[in-house]
Amino acid sequence: MKIGCIGWGSLFWDPQGLLIDKRWNEDGPHLPVEFLRKSDDGRLTLVLHKDFLPVPTLWSLMTTEDLDEAIESLMVREKCTTTRPIGSIRKSDPLPENGIKQTIHSWLQSKDLDAVIWTNLGPRFRDTNGVVPTKEEALEYLAQLPDSIKKLAETYIRRAPISVKTQYRSEFEKAYGWTYTPT
Repeated sequence: MKIGCIGWGSLFWDPQGLLIDKRWNEDGPHLPVEFLRKSDDGRLTLVLHKDFLPVPTLWSLMTTEDLDEAIESLMVREKCTTTRPIGSIRKSDPLPENGIKQTIHSWLQSKDLDAVIWTNLGPRFRDTNGVVPTKEEALEYLAQLPDSIKKLAETYIRRAPISVKTQYRSEFEKAYGWTYTPT
């Protein structure tokens, strides 16, 4: 089974032990991602959210042909305790009802892949899952970070693939000058 892994954030420059071939293809599905999740280390990270504009994503071929192993590899890379936050779909699955999964399923039909996986963590702000920060709240949050955490946040934002041009990213670039920096 040929399995792809969709990415739009740190998987691109820091795959760690993720079982991918480390070549990122730029023809991933256009998905609604934005800087909406306060990570455990304080960064604002990119996550899927249906209310935001789609941007191009990337994908890499998994080096395993076992879907369960691929999912577990992404789960470990993302430091998740269960596989629940890892999305997956097989080309042979029926068309999903969910809009994001529909988009991924439709994209998958045109690829020489049998299945695809992705990180499916949601927004989290003010230490509450599901809370979506406004652009203003995100800007204010980044402004008040201690220098050590601000540097982590800046690095994440600068290293996100250049094609992932979100609305919040444009605001971060204007406010802080955090433009794309190649790895």
